[in-house]
Amino acid sequence: ICNHSDREGRYRHRAQPGICKWNLTTLAEALDPIVDIEFSTNYVSQHFDDLYWDARNTKMGQKLGFLLTKPHTDADTHSPYAKTLAAQEDFRELST
Repeated sequence: ICNHSDREGRYRHRAQPGICKWNLTTLAEALDPIVDIEFSTNYVSQHFDDLYWDARNTKMGQKLGFLLTKPHTDADTHSPYAKTLAAQEDFRELST
Protein backbone atom coordinates (compact mmCIF):
# COMPACT_ATOMS: atom_id res chain seq x y z
CA ILE A 1 0.00 0.00 0.00
CA CYS A 2 1.45 3.31 -1.08
CA ASN A 3 1.66 6.14 1.43
CA HIS A 4 0.48 9.16 -0.56
CA SER A 5 1.14 11.53 2.34
CA ASP A 6 4.88 10.80 2.20
CA ARG A 7 5.88 13.22 -0.54
CA GLU A 8 9.50 13.49 0.67
CA GLY A 9 10.00 9.70 0.54
CA ARG A 10 10.92 9.34 4.21
CA TYR A 11 9.20 5.95 4.46
CA ARG A 12 10.40 4.43 1.18
CA HIS A 13 12.34 1.21 1.55
CA ARG A 14 15.65 2.72 0.46
CA ALA A 15 15.44 5.46 3.13
CA GLN A 16 14.99 3.11 6.10
CA PRO A 17 18.69 2.66 7.04
CA GLY A 18 19.26 6.41 7.18
CA ILE A 19 16.06 7.02 9.14
CA CYS A 20 17.00 4.28 11.61
CA LYS A 21 20.49 5.79 12.05
CA TRP A 22 18.97 9.24 12.59
CA ASN A 23 16.54 7.79 15.16
CA LEU A 24 19.41 6.20 17.08
CA THR A 25 21.38 9.45 17.06
CA THR A 26 18.31 11.31 18.34
CA LEU A 27 17.88 8.68 21.06
CA ALA A 28 21.53 9.17 22.02
CA GLU A 29 20.88 12.90 22.37
CA ALA A 30 17.87 12.22 24.59
CA LEU A 31 19.93 9.87 26.78
CA ASP A 32 22.73 12.43 27.19
CA PRO A 33 22.11 12.93 30.92
CA ILE A 34 22.61 9.18 31.44
CA VAL A 35 25.06 8.13 28.69
CA ASP A 36 27.87 10.31 27.35
CA ILE A 37 26.59 11.75 24.06
CA GLU A 38 30.01 11.77 22.41
CA PHE A 39 30.46 8.06 23.14
CA SER A 40 26.98 7.05 21.97
CA THR A 41 26.93 9.16 18.79
CA ASN A 42 30.44 7.97 17.88
CA TYR A 43 29.35 4.37 18.44
CA VAL A 44 26.33 4.84 16.17
CA SER A 45 28.35 6.53 13.43
CA GLN A 46 31.13 3.91 13.55
CA HIS A 47 29.09 0.71 13.90
CA PHE A 48 25.54 1.24 12.65
CA ASP A 49 26.09 0.61 8.93
CA ASP A 50 27.89 -2.71 9.42
CA LEU A 51 25.45 -3.93 12.05
CA TYR A 52 22.40 -2.89 10.02
CA TRP A 53 23.52 -4.49 6.75
CA ASP A 54 24.72 -7.69 8.43
CA ALA A 55 21.35 -8.08 10.18
CA ARG A 56 19.38 -7.17 7.04
CA ASN A 57 21.34 -9.52 4.80
CA THR A 58 21.04 -12.34 7.32
CA LYS A 59 17.26 -11.86 7.51
CA MET A 60 16.90 -11.62 3.72
CA GLY A 61 19.03 -14.73 3.28
CA GLN A 62 16.76 -16.59 5.69
CA LYS A 63 13.67 -15.40 3.86
CA LEU A 64 15.16 -16.58 0.57
CA GLY A 65 15.98 -19.96 2.10
CA PHE A 66 19.77 -19.76 2.09
CA LEU A 67 21.54 -22.06 4.51
CA LEU A 68 24.52 -19.71 4.65
CA THR A 69 23.02 -16.33 5.31
CA LYS A 70 25.92 -14.08 4.32
CA PRO A 71 28.88 -14.13 1.93
CA HIS A 72 32.14 -15.67 3.11
CA THR A 73 33.89 -12.31 2.76
CA ASP A 74 32.75 -8.72 2.49
CA ALA A 75 34.48 -8.47 -0.90
CA ASP A 76 32.43 -11.35 -2.33
CA THR A 77 30.02 -9.19 -4.29
CA HIS A 78 29.78 -11.63 -7.19
CA SER A 79 28.51 -14.60 -5.20
CA PRO A 80 25.06 -16.03 -5.95
CA TYR A 81 23.95 -14.74 -2.54
CA ALA A 82 25.05 -11.17 -3.24
CA LYS A 83 23.56 -11.27 -6.76
CA THR A 84 20.24 -12.53 -5.42
CA LEU A 85 20.10 -9.78 -2.82
CA ALA A 86 20.92 -7.18 -5.47
CA ALA A 87 18.18 -8.57 -7.72
CA GLN A 88 15.74 -8.43 -4.80
CA GLU A 89 16.61 -4.75 -4.30
CA ASP A 90 16.12 -4.07 -8.02
CA PHE A 91 12.75 -5.82 -7.96
CA ARG A 92 11.66 -3.85 -4.89
CA GLU A 93 12.69 -0.61 -6.59
CA LEU A 94 10.72 -1.48 -9.72
CA SER A 95 7.64 -2.41 -7.72
CA THR A 96 7.36 0.95 -5.95
